[in-house]
Amino acid sequence: MLRKLLGLDIPSATAICIGLISTIWATHAVYSGNAAWVYEENGYLETFQACLLAVACLIYLSSAAVEQRSDKLILLFCALLCYCFCLRELDVENFDVPEAIIFMGSGIGRNVSITLGFLAILGYGAIVNFTHYLNAALAYARSKAGLLLIICGAFLLLGQFFEKHDQIPYYEFYEELSEQFGYFLIVLSAISTNSFLNRMRFRGQHAKA
Repeated sequence: MLRKLLGLDIPSATAICIGLISTIWATHAVYSGNAAWVYEENGYLETFQACLLAVACLIYLSSAAVEQRSDKLILLFCALLCYCFCLRELDVENFDVPEAIIFMGSGIGRNVSITLGFLAILGYGAIVNFTHYLNAALAYARSKAGLLLIICGAFLLLGQFFEKHDQIPYYEFYEELSEQFGYFLIVLSAISTNSFLNRMRFRGQHAKA
């Protein structure tokens, strides 16, 4: 089992371990202690999901800013997607923060800022070199990072399924857990785009070389 992990980079393995521990702990808390605070609004799972998305967003941004690569626009798109999901999980209007942050993070201000961000990225790609970015997007979708994002989408759809079927016991917990799995995949996708993180390997990986 350990040998199978030797080909996995340390950040990804760490994220997977954290995900397993979080899932086991949350499941135990809900089923043994009926801990509704785990999955309720602004509860443990939603807060944890926001943290995952913030980490993924920062990794995407660092990959786009530091590395010399031709798909920077795609990484910025992914970072903005993480930002969008993060605001979806957080009720910024309930935080004790300046009014400017509340305006940008909720309601009309949030919707306008996110829409302008996506339009700016897509518009820039279409105007500067549409063919290049289209090919880059298709290549990214076929890559490990892109496939992880596609699977993430499937988990988010699964979460929507549980949200609409409130006759299922603990449906809210399953909804949040599905979303958490999806957001962990986003973190793994972000890690796979970062050359520095990919170089952090387990000792002994190339021992047989």
